[in-house]
Amino acid sequence: MEGTGCYSSAKIKTADLQKMLTAMKSAPSASNAQPWEVVVIESGKGKQNIQKIFLDQQFRPLTDEQRSSNSWITKAPMILVMAIDTMRANAKFGRLGAERFALVDLGGAGQNLLLCGKELGISGTFVRNFDIDMVSNMLQLPGHVKPVYLIALGYSQEPPAKRPMLELKDFVHRELWGNYPQWD
Repeated sequence: MEGTGCYSSAKIKTADLQKMLTAMKSAPSASNAQPWEVVVIESGKGKQNIQKIFLDQQFRPLTDEQRSSNSWITKAPMILVMAIDTMRANAKFGRLGAERFALVDLGGAGQNLLLCGKELGISGTFVRNFDIDMVSNMLQLPGHVKPVYLIALGYSQEPPAKRPMLELKDFVHRELWGNYPQWD
């Protein structure tokens, strides 16, 4: 599922957001820990602050020129900060739950949210390169809540660009590494 950086200015309807969050919470979760936390950002100031904490592909602060090319995030009607509650995850599986299983759970939850959004005409773009400490401080997150990724959301003005995708033969192995399936 591809995202788009071209959103209409229409706010996300509360009913649509509730449907998406309901779909999100139905994601599988190891021992039903449900470690997800979501912070919804809609204000112009909040979106501008998010833009300031973007990092480049090597996780370095952006230059002013790079930052101006990421202004699309401020045009998205909504940004979701997707985080894990490490205490909730830790209670079920200890450190492994907080460091590994919670990430898997949050990934599935985000996918459910985006699939539901697509049915509602809402596009979402994942953002992974941001300063975790700065976003934690900006949102006043408690120490046990860790932001993992952001999703910019909006009603699409244009279809997303198609990206090249791997063929099944490029990543599927049968029984052993290197045994590529023969598809009928």
